[in-house]
Amino acid sequence: MVYQLKNKILACSRSTPNDEDGQIPCHDGWADLTDPVLLMVFTYLESRDLATAIRTCKNWCRIGNDETLWSRFVKSKVKSMTLISDETWKQTYKRITYHVPSILADTVHGNNDEVFGVNFSPSGKYIATAASDGYVKVWNFSDMKLPIFEKQVSTSHYTNWVEFNQSETLLLVHAVERVHTEDTHPAAILVLALEDGMRMLCASGQNLTDIRGCWYDDRSYLVVDNPSNYSSEIEIHKKEVSCGTDDVEEQALDDLCRYDDEGNVILRIEEEFSEHHMIKVFDCHRNFIEPKFPMNSEDEQSNTTSEKMIVIFCGGADDLDASGIYMYLITDDVHRNRTVQPIRKIPIKSDCIGLTLSADKRFLTMTTRDIEEETYDGDNNDEIDDDYYKNTLDVRLRILDLLDNDNKFIDYHGNKSMLKTYCCFLLSMANDRFVASGTETGKILVWDRQSCGLLTTLTHIPVAIPAKTCVNAVTFHPNDPEVLVSVADDKTIKIWKSRNRIHCESLRMKH
Repeated sequence: MVYQLKNKILACSRSTPNDEDGQIPCHDGWADLTDPVLLMVFTYLESRDLATAIRTCKNWCRIGNDETLWSRFVKSKVKSMTLISDETWKQTYKRITYHVPSILADTVHGNNDEVFGVNFSPSGKYIATAASDGYVKVWNFSDMKLPIFEKQVSTSHYTNWVEFNQSETLLLVHAVERVHTEDTHPAAILVLALEDGMRMLCASGQNLTDIRGCWYDDRSYLVVDNPSNYSSEIEIHKKEVSCGTDDVEEQALDDLCRYDDEGNVILRIEEEFSEHHMIKVFDCHRNFIEPKFPMNSEDEQSNTTSEKMIVIFCGGADDLDASGIYMYLITDDVHRNRTVQPIRKIPIKSDCIGLTLSADKRFLTMTTRDIEEETYDGDNNDEIDDDYYKNTLDVRLRILDLLDNDNKFIDYHGNKSMLKTYCCFLLSMANDRFVASGTETGKILVWDRQSCGLLTTLTHIPVAIPAKTCVNAVTFHPNDPEVLVSVADDKTIKIWKSRNRIHCESLRMKH
């Protein structure tokens, strides 16, 4: 009986009402069906059929918008979903299905080697990539047929990070030597001028290869390094971008890094860690209020809008107890060039394989590889094997909302590594709606940020090719959470959009 009613409802919903009040014709006693009966029948409809049925007449619209129906659809996709303020279950279902970037809108074949990094400019007008062949390329996002700028910064280095400054005139690039020699720096931070054909303005050498540098402000950037290979202390240098000369272009990258200006040392960290990974900086007055962090009296006296927070991951498998996110407060005052203690530490007993900051500087996204401690049965506890700590296959995303007073990481599960002995760097990203990450198996995972539920799995590399299946980086459009970009070992850039965005664009094309 229920299925007969369901089929009649679907038949009626596909026909056009022909009475003046927008009601369905009164055939077979349809007008006499009570609300509980209609509600029960509607529970057997799929979401698409229900959305069609509520457009049939006013009464069906009223019953079809019942919250119990739409909460069932939501929880069939994300069991842990809870309502956020000012949102109905129907709106939630639409957000996690119709507005999530899940449709492949474009594939760009503009790189000749594996692509390791991708980033939007602050306005979303440009997008830049960094590749294994040392090339950095910039596209106009509205027309990605060909790059508008490209440069091979070095034949002996690969590039794995790009970042625009706020005015979108400069590009910061991180390059790493393929084969390191003792008389050169294994990594370098470069600055390229977009308005001058990607001319190299300056280069800074680094001994720490996993610190990828970042912009401090529009005309200066941060470089993290240790004074010597035998020192436990690391220094954070603030360097101004010089105007550059033609001589800079003609010099080899290794020579530039060997003689570059050290800049101002704005922070010294006198800690001994096995690993330092990436660095991010943001204005304190935008993200933090004073009560969130315990400050000493000297810090309180200088608590002004010029203060910035530096975030850096320290630790690793050899320093599990000390591993975590460390936050340091700095100012433009060079007299505060001193060794300081972090004002905040968030313990994370994992290996960091990626650290990014959202375009609005709100969400710190950290990709980690879980580590498990092996039981040691040897007779001499002083001689612990290198495999005392074992990597698991679990790859976890951890999101820190910098506007949240609790300052606790929220975990997103579902990603796994292919091998325990090897793991790729994965640059993930978050915005106010979604969280996305690449995988080592050619897939992209997209979660709902509020509930941590996995919404969809996208396929960037359709055919599994051994050792060539990693989706290395993903990023959201800074002004449109429904647009996602991914880059991978298959040399392509893929652009993903929501069904809503695809529909809106098709309507604009028709007009």
